[in-house]
Amino acid sequence: MKCYNGMRNFEQYKLIIMENMFGKKEMIDTEIDFLIHDRYLSMIYYARQLVHTLEENLASFLIQQI
Repeated sequence: MKCYNGMRNFEQYKLIIMENMFGKKEMIDTEIDFLIHDRYLSMIYYARQLVHTLEENLASFLIQQI
């Protein structure tokens, strides 16, 4: 499976889980570990993006007040 920035997308995990459910593939612990780790990194990424956006908005607001 191709990863983007070392992370799998939701569809890739869905495929892994479906293959496991129907016996086409034995799910290994690392697949679950990757899923948890990827979601954690995604949350951090979006939190940083939110903080960056808030900082930009605050800076714009303060400049307008001058």
